[in-house]
Amino acid sequence: MKQAHKVTLIYIIIGYGWIVTGDWLVGQFVAPGSAEEINRFQTLKGLFYVTGTAAVLYYLLRRHDRAIERKMQEVQRANSELETQAQELRSVNKELEQFAFAASHDLQEPLRMVISFMKLLEDKYHHLLDHKAHEYIQFAVQGGLRMRQIVIDLLHYSMAGKELGTAREVDLNLALEEVKRLFRKRIESSSVHIVASNLPVIRTYPLALQQVLQHLIGNAIKFGKPNAPNTIEVIAEDGKECYTISVRDQGIGMKPEYVEQVFEVFQRLHPKDAYEGSGLGLSIVRKQVQMMGGKVWASSIYGQGSCFCFTLPKDPLAPKFLLAELRSNCN
Repeated sequence: MKQAHKVTLIYIIIGYGWIVTGDWLVGQFVAPGSAEEINRFQTLKGLFYVTGTAAVLYYLLRRHDRAIERKMQEVQRANSELETQAQELRSVNKELEQFAFAASHDLQEPLRMVISFMKLLEDKYHHLLDHKAHEYIQFAVQGGLRMRQIVIDLLHYSMAGKELGTAREVDLNLALEEVKRLFRKRIESSSVHIVASNLPVIRTYPLALQQVLQHLIGNAIKFGKPNAPNTIEVIAEDGKECYTISVRDQGIGMKPEYVEQVFEVFQRLHPKDAYEGSGLGLSIVRKQVQMMGGKVWASSIYGQGSCFCFTLPKDPLAPKFLLAELRSNCN
């Protein structure tokens, strides 16, 4: 029960009780017919009632104020502790990002050397090596190339959302055309058809949006059904507080239990030899979308295709607490 309800209820109970008790006392101690005595007693009864009620209310309100003060002190302590923990987390995250950035740069050079020398070894001693030796060299080169791609993706993941740049007007039609030019060879060599119509102009961060579209459409192309047409549809819905952008394909799809797992770091649903990639693409998508103030999710029917959706707020420059509220309101 709320404090205001308690005070009101106590006030009513005391008032009714005092009225009933006072009338009974008047009948016990005042002779019938003595109007002056009755008036005097009623006056005293009213004074006692007002004084007693005021004392009870003062006690209850004082107690309530002390409880509020204690709660405020607890909240202040909790906020102080949270701010300290947040500062520590920011410091740790910054160190991890710096480590990932440095490690990614430092690892690329030795990987390039390993790949280059393995190819030189094969070229120079080609006539001296048997079939098994050539096969082992190819394994080493392919492993080095995969490792190099993982390092590059780790670098992109560590940098995702770190520097979004300046928000400006972005024509989604032009952004999509840029992605289509990037995948032109893959589109021409497969039965892929990308369709979109009346995409809006939105205010957001162009580089981050370009990277998100690139990963989502790249995945839609990569996971198409072999020797089957794959129509990729890009749709934008104009909501009250945000835009919802969907990338829908007719590919191989995935089982429902994997629609959340695919956004985790290094999560792959297929063997490495079946599909290229490091398992970081959708993790980068989620990180970029969240940094832009939106959210991302997926739905899929196994064997029929997948749909990846993400939201972008109409006001990307809103404070972070407002962006968090918008993110929860946008479906």
